[in-house]
Amino acid sequence: IEKTEEIHHQFQQVLTEISKLTNDYELNLANRLFGEKTFLFLQKYLDYVEKYYHASLEPVDFINEADESRKKINSWVESQTNGRVWNTSKSVWMMEQHHSFSFVFLEDLEAKIVGIPYKNNDLSMFVLLLNDLEGLEK
Repeated sequence: IEKTEEIHHQFQQVLTEISKLTNDYELNLANRLFGEKTFLFLQKYLDYVEKYYHASLEPVDFINEADESRKKINSWVESQTNGRVWNTSKSVWMMEQHHSFSFVFLEDLEAKIVGIPYKNNDLSMFVLLLNDLEGLEK
């Protein structure tokens, strides 16, 4: 558990650091969980997401109001990106790169992580890929 706490804390520090203003580029972070309103999320999970990832849960009705939920998500994304990203549930232009990426197996977390560089390698996006769909519970 200590190692997990440390990983969350380090990610929190990364989010804080990359959120600092610079004249070289504009980088805004927007995190939100959209979860089925009938699903009971563990409070500990929600607390972690809020504390370390600066995100909150927005309950939506995926079961009975899927299209309204989609519109709500699209509206939030559009407002958070100043209109630069919209209609995320439909086909969107995708970036394509032919490049070697950093890729590491994290055995103790039962996951993989890939780093995708941007802006002349000044920035990178890291994507965590869990080996097990139930990995977040563990």
